[in-house]
Parts: sequence; structure tokens; C-alpha cells
Amino acid sequence: MALTESDPAADERNVYTSGRGKVRAISRLNGEEVWEAKDLGSVPEMLLTRDILYARTGGQFARLENGETVERGPYGVSAIDLEKGKYCGVTKEPTKESPMSSWPTRRRW
Repeated sequence: MALTESDPAADERNVYTSGRGKVRAISRLNGEEVWEAKDLGSVPEMLLTRDILYARTGGQFARLENGETVERGPYGVSAIDLEKGKYCGVTKEPTKESPMSSWPTRRRW
């Protein structure tokens, strides 16, 4: 499938990457892993704020060989604390209060 992971995000301390159901913080100072958040599923988008990294999960993805779309869940948004990499909130669908409320829960890439 194509484009199943988010572009990296960065702040002054770390670079945040997603892949294989995990989000990782990598130190910009020494390149070492600072923390890892597991069991997210596909993370096609991330939004970085001052204290929280929001990871949108799930979506529709295109198969490279034939262009057919495939849905991958679970759909939702996970909020990850930047200091410790711990979950501080998870929604199955974005809410009006969520910074990602304008993001569609199903998006064709």
C-alpha cells in the first residue's frame, strides 16, 4: 500500500517519526531514541503542538499494483505527551474539541 505513514514532525529537541504501528521520538542532539509509543496502527498524519503530538490513525490507502483502495483502522486520534511518550488521550472519532476535528476520519491518499 502507498503512503501509509506520516511525514516526520520536529521541534527543537526531537524528530518524531511513525512506522509499523509505532511513533518514535529521536533526539536531534545525538540521534538516539528518546521514547516509543506502540500499537497505534497506521498513522498517516501527525500534528505537533508545544506539549502534545496528535496522531491520526486509520484511513483509506491505495494499493500500488492496481490502485484499489483499502481501508485500514482503527480510525481515531491519539494524543501523546512529548516528554514521556505516554498516551494522554485517545478518541475513536475526532470531536469538536479535538485539534484534528477538521481532519476527515477517512481520507483517500
